Amino acid sequence: MKNIYYKNVWIAFVNIGPLPNHVSTELIDIEVMDDSKYKAVWRNVLIKSELIDGVPNIVALELRELGMEVIFIDSIQNAGTLIEYKELDLDVVGEIESFIDSTFLLKISDQIFPYF
Repeated sequence: MKNIYYKNVWIAFVNIGPLPNHVSTELIDIEVMDDSKYKAVWRNVLIKSELIDGVPNIVALELRELGMEVIFIDSIQNAGTLIEYKELDLDVVGEIESFIDSTFLLKISDQIFPYF
């Protein structure tokens, strides 16, 4: 049975790009070895929403505040279901647990997949 503690947390795999006049290297939280500019990145994003249909709007609005825009949302999955079927690393589960206790609606999570 699904743990209701996680039922309002969703994980979306999102292609994120910079808004106009923003630097693409701001999309990643690692140092860039040269002055390359990434076109965009794929990121896992944690979102709090009672219903799945609210997720795309929350992602778009929250990323815009960070100077980013959604290019494409590839998937949205419920964190409770993924945890129930043991499809997440323990690090990600810990990240979800601290996210639940925060006041944030969105958290950029896990691995970074940049492309030029």
